[in-house]
Amino acid sequence: MKLIRDKKKIVKSEVSEQQVIEKGPVMPWKHLKSLEKQSDITSAMCSSSWKILLVDDEPEIHAVTKLVVGDLTFEAKPLQLLNAMSGKEAQKILQQEPDIAVALIDVVMETENAGLQLISYIRNELNNQRIRLIIRTGQPGVAPERQIMDHYDIDDYKDKTELTAERLYTTLRTALKAYRDLTTIDINRQGLEKILTSAPNLYRIQPMEQFLEGVLTQMTSFCHIGEHSVIAMIEGTSEETEKSNIVIQAGTGKFSLRKTNDCQADSMIKSCERILQGKKPQNPLPEKSLLLPMTLYDQILGFIYLEDVNFLTEHDQYLLQVMVTQCAAALKNLRLYTHLEEANRQNERKNEFLGMAAHDLRSPLGVILSYVEILQEETVNILNKEHLDYLEQIQKASQFTLNLVSNLLDVAKIESGNLRLELEQISLISIITEAISLNHFLAESKHILLSLDYEENTPHAIIDAFKIQQVMNNLLSNAIKFSYPQTKIQINVAQQENNILISVADEGQGIPPSELDKLFKPFTMTSVKSTAGEVSTGLGLLICQQIINAHHGKIWVNSQVGIGSTFYVLFPLSPTNGE
Repeated sequence: MKLIRDKKKIVKSEVSEQQVIEKGPVMPWKHLKSLEKQSDITSAMCSSSWKILLVDDEPEIHAVTKLVVGDLTFEAKPLQLLNAMSGKEAQKILQQEPDIAVALIDVVMETENAGLQLISYIRNELNNQRIRLIIRTGQPGVAPERQIMDHYDIDDYKDKTELTAERLYTTLRTALKAYRDLTTIDINRQGLEKILTSAPNLYRIQPMEQFLEGVLTQMTSFCHIGEHSVIAMIEGTSEETEKSNIVIQAGTGKFSLRKTNDCQADSMIKSCERILQGKKPQNPLPEKSLLLPMTLYDQILGFIYLEDVNFLTEHDQYLLQVMVTQCAAALKNLRLYTHLEEANRQNERKNEFLGMAAHDLRSPLGVILSYVEILQEETVNILNKEHLDYLEQIQKASQFTLNLVSNLLDVAKIESGNLRLELEQISLISIITEAISLNHFLAESKHILLSLDYEENTPHAIIDAFKIQQVMNNLLSNAIKFSYPQTKIQINVAQQENNILISVADEGQGIPPSELDKLFKPFTMTSVKSTAGEVSTGLGLLICQQIINAHHGKIWVNSQVGIGSTFYVLFPLSPTNGE
C-alpha cells in the first residue's frame, strides 16, 4: 500500500486537474478516409469513436485522464474512455471490446507486475497485435524502461510525471495514427485475400446462369450487404430505338426472379440505364443503394445493383469495384468459351455432314467417271471431234469433282480428329520415287523435268507411307500446274540430325508475299493462275499441313515472284509422340 500512496503523491504534486484543463487543447484533426468494415478488425474504424482503455488502480488517474480525453477528437471522431481498476478487470473489457485502439496500462496494481501480465495476455492469448500499448507508471524503478522495452511488446513507456495534458494528447495522437495505419494494412490484406479467394470460382468454366448467380452471391457476401440485389446483362442495343436490351439474370430479396414485380424492376432498370449513360434518372434510386457497372475495355457488359448498403465505406466500394472488374473479365472469358463451344459443335455438325455427303457422292461420281472412260474408248472412231471434246470435258469435270469429294472427306476426318496414322518403317526415297512416277505424265505433257537428289545413306523413316505419298503427290502436282513449260522441278531429300528435310523447288511464277498466308487455308487461293488452265480445289495444301503436323513436323514455303517457289517439309525420322 505504501507504493500506491507514493504514486498518488507523485501524481497530485506533478499533474493537478487545473494543469490538465489549461494544457489540454481541443484540436480537430484531418478527416480519415473511410476504411473497410471487417467485424473485429475494423469496427473501431467504422464506429463513432476511438476506444481508449485506461488500466490503473488510482481513481484520481481515471478522473484526470477523463478530463483530457473527454474533449479530444481524432479524424473527426471523439475518444471513448473505457476504465479498468485492475488487470483482471481489463481482461474482461478486452474480451467484450475487441476493437480497442490504445491501452494506457499501469504496471503496479493488484500485484507488482499486473500490468506486465496484462500485456502478455493481450499479445499472446488474445493475439491482438494492432492495439497500441503504452506503459504509464508512477514507479519507474519497479519496472525499468529498458528492461520493459526489451522484453515486452509495448509501443511506448511514460512516467506519470511526464504526462501533462499536452504530452498525453501527443502520445494518444501518435498511438491512434499507428493503430489506424496497422488496421488499414489489415483491411487491405483481408480485401486482397477475399478477391484472391473468389477469383478461382469466377474463372471456373460453368453454366452462365450458375456463374451469374455465383457472382451475385460473392458480391452480396463480400461486405455482408445487399439483402435486395440484382445482376443484369446488357444484351445489345437496338438500332431502331437506340436503347439497350437489359435483362435481369439473377436477383435476391424482392428482386428474386420468382418474386420480382415487373413494374418495380422496370423502374429500377430504367434508372440504372440512365445513370450508366451519364443522365439523371426520372426516378432516383433509393438511398443507401449502390450501382456497380461491369466494365471491360470501356464496354459496359452489365451492372450489379445493391440496396441496403448501410455503413458501406469508400474502401468497401473500391474493393467491390475491383471484384466487379474481375467478374467482368471472367464473364467475357466465359462468353468466349461458350461461343467457342457452340462454334465447335457447329463445326462438328458441319464435318459430320461433309463426311456423309462426300461419302455418298464419291460412289456415283466414280460410276460416272468409269462410264465416261468406257465411252471415250469405244466411240473414239465413231463420234466426231466436237462430241469427243464433250466427253473429255465430262471426264475432267467428273475427275475434278471426285478429287474435291476425296479432299472434303480428308478435311472432315482431320477436323473431327479422326486422322489416324498407320506407321511403319519404310524407305522414304521409294515413296518419293513413286510420287514422281505418278506425276511423270503430267510433267511430260508440259516438257517439265522432274529431278531427284538425295543422299545414298538416307535412313528409313517411321511414317504413314500412304499419307506422305499424298503430300508428295500434292506438292509435285502443284509445282507442275504453276510451272512454265520446259522448266525444271528439283526435289531434294536430306537428313538433318534426327529429322528429314524434303524440298520441292519449281521455276514458276512465284507467289506475292502478301498472299502467302492464303496457302494453307481451306478454299482460299492466290491470284497466281496455273500455266495450262489446270484447276485446283484449294484444299490440298491444308491436307498436307495437317498430315505433316500429325507426324510432328512442319511445312512452309519460300517464294519470289518471277523466279519460283520452294516448299519445305520437315519431320522426324520417328514420331516422338507415337500415333
